[in-house]
Amino acid sequence: MRKLKCNDCPNIITKKYDGQSKKMLQAQMLKTPKSYKLKYSNSANDNIVRIIISNDYDSNKGLLLCYKFNRYSELISPFILKFPKIDIVGLLDKIILELSESERKRVFNIKEEVPVITDTQILYENKKTFYVVTAYLFGFYSFIFKNYTNDVFIPTYSYTFDLSHISNAEKRDETDNTKIIKPESKLSFSIDKNWIPYTHLTYNGTPGTAGANVIVTIPQSIKTGQLYIYNAASTNVAINYILWGYNLENFTVLLDSIKESILPICKNIPSGLEYQKIPDETINTLSTVYQIICMTRSSLLLVNNTYGVVLYFDDIKIRRGLGFNNIVKYGLYSGDYYIYVPPEYELTFFNKSDSNFIFSGDNTKKSTDTIDGVVYDFYYGTIKIVITGSFQPISIYTKSYGYLNCKDIMIYSETCSFILPDEKPYLIPYI
Repeated sequence: MRKLKCNDCPNIITKKYDGQSKKMLQAQMLKTPKSYKLKYSNSANDNIVRIIISNDYDSNKGLLLCYKFNRYSELISPFILKFPKIDIVGLLDKIILELSESERKRVFNIKEEVPVITDTQILYENKKTFYVVTAYLFGFYSFIFKNYTNDVFIPTYSYTFDLSHISNAEKRDETDNTKIIKPESKLSFSIDKNWIPYTHLTYNGTPGTAGANVIVTIPQSIKTGQLYIYNAASTNVAINYILWGYNLENFTVLLDSIKESILPICKNIPSGLEYQKIPDETINTLSTVYQIICMTRSSLLLVNNTYGVVLYFDDIKIRRGLGFNNIVKYGLYSGDYYIYVPPEYELTFFNKSDSNFIFSGDNTKKSTDTIDGVVYDFYYGTIKIVITGSFQPISIYTKSYGYLNCKDIMIYSETCSFILPDEKPYLIPYI
């Protein structure tokens, strides 16, 4: 019988040779004449025989776990016919039937396969939903992401772009249905600015109808650092990609190699605007240095379309721009402020119910809308802001186009205390 090895069963099988050590047996064999064979009994083998013919459940189960099914079958095969009255096979069947899952894998050498997870098997969590509208600029319609705030795409997440707004739909002439006034807009993304759509896009519904969206999935295996915005329904391939997104050329993908958060890119200051001379003051926010420009007590909200819709403020009395770009915050101090807003850009302030920042307007120029589950009042025309103390940064949000780069744009600043209240505010009726 070949030598058996089992390191897992010390309580079942002993490996002494008639009480003698291996060295003693070797010494005896050297002294014994070659014509005479030294006989000894291997108690390990004897124990195996005794276990098998004993038909003891626990001992045989231990032996089966030790030597696994194939070797155990070899061990019991000589005794099946030799001891017909002992139901050796029946005992084996019973033991196998009652094995636990882990014991069964051990006995039959079943190795657990590690599943290979592919990108298509991953259920991607939706990181954010962007609300998409289109606006007419330079002779074609481009996309505005209403709640975009310098977001980046993160691998292993998906992002939903809601296309249900009517501005994404095709518009035909009411008197001539064959005449298309506005073509359908189909938001898409490209890796190389080549009009070839990114492969991980899932479209649902028809743009401009309820439930329409496109889901962008960012797999872990993505290699590109940007996804460029364009309109897949357009045939005008000559349009610069930066115009498709109203100055937002692409969404940045935060690859594994990027360890630090990406800072927003500053936009160009429109030509012809002058800065008001103010005390030098800056604030640091997430490693970005912002310049504080003090709001005048009466200002006009203007729109610059040079590189896409961007909001800024103009001193209404001296008609001088207060200035803007992505590193500007508008400072307000205690007192009353008046802002004049064009109807197309009716807006609200995300003041987080802060009692130190109260705004109101003409009820005839008021509407309401729900943003992220909260109902807000939107105004155009003359909006009055009353500041009574320090407040957290305030965002401006337009009803039609969203933030337009005005996330956390207004801050409380004691440096702006030199801006005196208007005794006679310059009020204009804005229809």
